[in-house]
Amino acid sequence: MKKILLAFLAIITISQFSCKKDCSCPPPIHQVAGLYIGTYLTDNVSHPPLFCSFVLYPDSTLIIKAKGNPPAADVVLSTGNWSLNGNAVTYTSKTVVYSSEVHQTGSFTYDTNSGNLKDGKWQDISDDSGYFYTGTFPTMERVN
Repeated sequence: MKKILLAFLAIITISQFSCKKDCSCPPPIHQVAGLYIGTYLTDNVSHPPLFCSFVLYPDSTLIIKAKGNPPAADVVLSTGNWSLNGNAVTYTSKTVVYSSEVHQTGSFTYDTNSGNLKDGKWQDISDDSGYFYTGTFPTMERVN
């Protein structure tokens, strides 16, 4: 009985003086590198929002996969580089799977609260077919 009473007193004593977390956790800090999935629009051509994904790697390289605007290719793949200056994310890319070689630049605003990219814009800076398009990314949400 004495052992049970001592064990009970020990448990009560420990629970009264154990540490409690009284502070709230800070908001999460998102890394810019990651997978983003969204849509794109072209200013020069009317079409519904089309699928687009960005994989931003920690070494500042990127891969873009997009649904081509018919009658263009079904899938467009591009590789390139990205950089971060404050909350401004900029990129340059070159198509590796498409009917012509297109060089493109673009930009986003990185939302540190949600971890998403917003206010996305893109423009072709060279195209061996002679067409130069511009457009926007209406949505671009972080997946991981």
